[in-house]
Amino acid sequence: MSEAGFVPLVDAATETPDAFQPWAEPVPSTKAAPVDEFERGLAEGQALTEAGFVQERRRLQALIAAADALQPVEPETLRNLIGSTVERLVREIVGATPIDPQLLGRQIDEAIQFAGSAGSDAVLRLAPDDVALLDGTDCPLPIVADT
Repeated sequence: MSEAGFVPLVDAATETPDAFQPWAEPVPSTKAAPVDEFERGLAEGQALTEAGFVQERRRLQALIAAADALQPVEPETLRNLIGSTVERLVREIVGATPIDPQLLGRQIDEAIQFAGSAGSDAVLRLAPDDVALLDGTDCPLPIVADT
């Protein structure tokens, strides 16, 4: 082929071997510089590592921010919260369940037998609504409404 700097022009009217015309500016070379595969692979690996590092750093910062948001709770506050929650749940559950007077009487008899020698200080404490269920029964213990 010919050197860079001129390109053959073929014209229908001038298809003779002497009809070449030089270009005004040189034509750039179409050959690319040889690629070093090791350098290219190293650069791709570094780019992937940097992207992974940035993503891991964002996740770590989010985790630290979430951990900073957690604050210790006062034990007394937590105790009061748990106590009021349990009390409310028990009231909802017990309030929804009807009390069977016969079952309540059997449970009282078992409790009296179990406490047997508790002495004269023993008192039977019941929910205020349940005290009315034991009116007219012969319970050996004084019945007190528990509030």
